[in-house]
Amino acid sequence: MHVPTKEIVAIKKVEKKEASRGNFCETIKREIRIFQKMDHPLIVHFFESFEDESFLYLVMEFVEGKSLFEILVERKKIHEEESRFYFKQLISVVDYLHHYVRIVHRDLKTENILIDSQGNLRLIDFGLSTEMKDIERMKTVCGSAAYAAPELIQRKEYNHSIDIWSCGVILFSISCGYLPFYDNNIPKQLNKIIHEEPQYPTHISPSLTFFLKKILVKNPHERISIEEMKESPWMCYGNLTFQQLNSNNLKINNQPLDESVLKTLNHFNIESHTEHISEELEHFKYSSSSISYRILRTTQIRASTQKLITSSKNQG
Repeated sequence: MHVPTKEIVAIKKVEKKEASRGNFCETIKREIRIFQKMDHPLIVHFFESFEDESFLYLVMEFVEGKSLFEILVERKKIHEEESRFYFKQLISVVDYLHHYVRIVHRDLKTENILIDSQGNLRLIDFGLSTEMKDIERMKTVCGSAAYAAPELIQRKEYNHSIDIWSCGVILFSISCGYLPFYDNNIPKQLNKIIHEEPQYPTHISPSLTFFLKKILVKNPHERISIEEMKESPWMCYGNLTFQQLNSNNLKINNQPLDESVLKTLNHFNIESHTEHISEELEHFKYSSSSISYRILRTTQIRASTQKLITSSKNQG
């Protein structure tokens, strides 16, 4: 628990001995830098990091729920309407990563996607993510084989389109109940990804089949874009919009600072100097005041996001 605000937080503990091996230390530092940039209601929020002699600690938003992978194991497949609900949320996050913070995730898979206790999608892991400006890292083979794009497997230079491919694999697996290129033998699986087309089951709609075929295109230059996805007929059902999920009203660093959160800080006898908190939010600095503001604002955003999503469902 975060003592000043009485809010529950999650703490990721990393042993420094482990972090000193190979590139792991740089990986952790990069993940922290990337987490600091994130300000989207469906991405788990990062609050601060600190360390002692033995461990590095990452303090993050506590999200209760199950991974999409665990849900698939239990249910085998997800009804198409529910798949669309989750996929719209996922594309909102990926759109934010690519076009707002210029990040390529590189490890999108059902294991890295949490469905929280309110039934909403949350992206929780950025260990393999990289900035688009980092050209050298855009040649590295990484991620999980089943979700890897053909160009990555073939060790070609790639771009953010590898995330779009992974989204397609996720949508296929949750809607169809199996991975599109599955094989127990990894080399055979990789060969299928490069050379074969998936078998589409008859229980999914023709509209979804058409949509998946636009995503799972071998040539990245011919693969559907995020903007084209948003306009796809299959994605146009329902009332939840991408603009709503990317609204400034659902961001921690929205200016001016939220008055109700500042009043709560005062209630807890936490310093609430507006200019000081604004500066620290903007420059990723940390004090008791700005950390407490981040935590309380996150709780507020979570409630607002749920209200927005529930309202869109009811309108549907």
